[in-house]
Amino acid sequence: MAGNSQKLNEGELSLYSMFISQGYVPVGVDLAARVFQVCYLTEKQKIKNKALSREAFLDFLKSPPFSQPLMVGFEAYGGCNYWARFIEELGHKYKIMPPSSIKAFLGLQKTDKIDALAIFKGTICPSVRTIRARDEENQTLMNLLAAREQLLKQQTQSLNAQRAMLYELGVSEGG
Repeated sequence: MAGNSQKLNEGELSLYSMFISQGYVPVGVDLAARVFQVCYLTEKQKIKNKALSREAFLDFLKSPPFSQPLMVGFEAYGGCNYWARFIEELGHKYKIMPPSSIKAFLGLQKTDKIDALAIFKGTICPSVRTIRARDEENQTLMNLLAAREQLLKQQTQSLNAQRAMLYELGVSEGG
């Protein structure tokens, strides 16, 4: 399944059919701040890979062009926890994948379209490792711990810089 061909091979089509039979339509999404690249297979089994604004992406999730709910796959990057929770609230499922897992589906070129296709292929591949989304409380606690750790590191750096300046002036600790 490696490479970034704009067609799915027989094995990939078989995996795609398995998802459909389980009641979900797989969709690969390259998340971004403003433009989301969305990749899926149409009912005629043609790859549709298009850029959507944030508003159009929200509309796509709320009213997908399919009768079945979606299995939305995306890489683990900033904002993925929010999107996973949002997608679940709409009745769809999500699949967060580590970027290292998606690299296996990428070719040498790197564009948003190629990334979205690689994410789509990762979404239908059962062997790709997934990451559970953090709930809002856990995410907030993790952010607070990271901020605390950063402040402690900055405090240590500041104290070390002050000691170095005093040492340059001939003042040393302990007398």
